[in-house]
Amino acid sequence: MAASAPTRPARTGSIDDRWTGERRRRLFAGAALVAMQTLAAVGLGWDIQWHRWLGRDAFLTPPHFIIYTGVVGAGLICILVVLADSWRYWRRLPGVDRTSTVSLLGIFHAPLGFFVAGFGALTMALAAPLDNYWHQLYGVDVTLWSPFHMMGLIGAGIAYLGSAYALAAELVRSRRDGTAGRRVMIFGWPGIALGALFALTALLRLVRVLMEPSIETFPTWHIGSIELLTSPIGLTLAVVLTSMAAVVMVRRAGAATLMTSMAALFTAAVTLLAPLAVRIVGDASGYTYRLPGHPHINWIQVLLPFAYVIPAVFVDLAYVAELRLWRRLRASLVAGLAGSVPMTAIATILTLDGISSTGAALRMLPASTTDLPPQPGFSAIALGAVVALAVGAGAGRAGEQLGRIWRLNIR
Repeated sequence: MAASAPTRPARTGSIDDRWTGERRRRLFAGAALVAMQTLAAVGLGWDIQWHRWLGRDAFLTPPHFIIYTGVVGAGLICILVVLADSWRYWRRLPGVDRTSTVSLLGIFHAPLGFFVAGFGALTMALAAPLDNYWHQLYGVDVTLWSPFHMMGLIGAGIAYLGSAYALAAELVRSRRDGTAGRRVMIFGWPGIALGALFALTALLRLVRVLMEPSIETFPTWHIGSIELLTSPIGLTLAVVLTSMAAVVMVRRAGAATLMTSMAALFTAAVTLLAPLAVRIVGDASGYTYRLPGHPHINWIQVLLPFAYVIPAVFVDLAYVAELRLWRRLRASLVAGLAGSVPMTAIATILTLDGISSTGAALRMLPASTTDLPPQPGFSAIALGAVVALAVGAGAGRAGEQLGRIWRLNIR
């Protein structure tokens, strides 16, 4: 009797069957991971205002409690997913194999996004006690760019990258098996696609926070005798990279605009509520404010994040238009350059206004000192703009490659 050829298991036509088991667990874990990271981001926005208005009187302040709750929660989710999927892998259960997981040390098997996000959460957790010790030695930092703040922010960036990777992989799976948009549709967008785009906003929001000192405290870099404006470079890189990744990952016109709009809405909400939270807790606890007056809402700052939507619109339009005529390489470079032009102009205006006076309308945060950095010269502004445009073009290409990875990978 001839041996029968191995066949794949029959695939049912039930949409519900395709949403059970491993797929459902990963979607739930990905959503929970993003929720914990979002909680930590809310705490970070509150903590920045807390430091400016109240200083740092203890390790476990209310904003720190929210941050660490989100970080620990995200880390535990990643650990549970890795352990559960590793157990399922070695038991040879359906949905967990070499096509849907990556291996760590030959023992652990899980989706790559959860490995990456877990490593980022671990980095943030390690930064917390080190930052506390730094504060005990040197007091309140005068800038966000202290060593262990940077360690924590880098860890956050790694964690955000991992969560975006995890949800993007599930988006690919849902697109391939036909379930994308079958369960949840919001304004014509599949719910899983919106989740992946929202996860991507965290990278943009993080870089915006990271670049705040370059807008108001350290506006220029000095490389030998060369001086150049800093903020246009970093902000252009972040906006163009994430915008291009969004439009390529989803392959739908308007994805970059939608992603930056979600980032702007979230940032505006935190900017609106953080001063109120500081004031409520500060007044109730009898704190003395470090700055004149009381924490208050700055409506210009609430609306300012929506300026970042403008470059994303340019990226959307340029990439879709160019892709019809040219290969991806030229389309991504043109789109990156198109987005970098308005972003460079916006970042330059923000910086020049932010360091013009302590009461400047476009300052992101109230000034904690009357000392202002010197105004950069024309050569520094021009050189910063040129470098930002070049970086933007390169970010367009890099974002296109990142979006393709997220569009094709299922592990």
